[in-house]
Amino acid sequence: MHGQLELPLEHKVAMVTGANSGIGNAIGEVFACAGAKAVVTDVDAPGGDGVTAGIVHQGSQAAFMNLDVADRSQAIEVVAAATAGHGKIDIWC
Repeated sequence: MHGQLELPLEHKVAMVTGANSGIGNAIGEVFACAGAKAVVTDVDAPGGDGVTAGIVHQGSQAAFMNLDVADRSQAIEVVAAATAGHGKIDIWC
């Protein structure tokens, strides 16, 4: 692929939990930079909006969804919404 940037996760959707800080934040950014549509989740909505804005500012695709992974019903709703919005979830971490 001479002259083109290879995006190994292009056309993939990655849902990342705990994306506001630490490893979750880094994973969301790396997946997005590798071409994935990053669905970043966390319990802190204002922080998540900032993470999403940072990823988009770098030229990648991202969306934030508020999620407390300890709340099973909320997790089911978020997965359903992400799947409806993006057609699939390829990676979840």
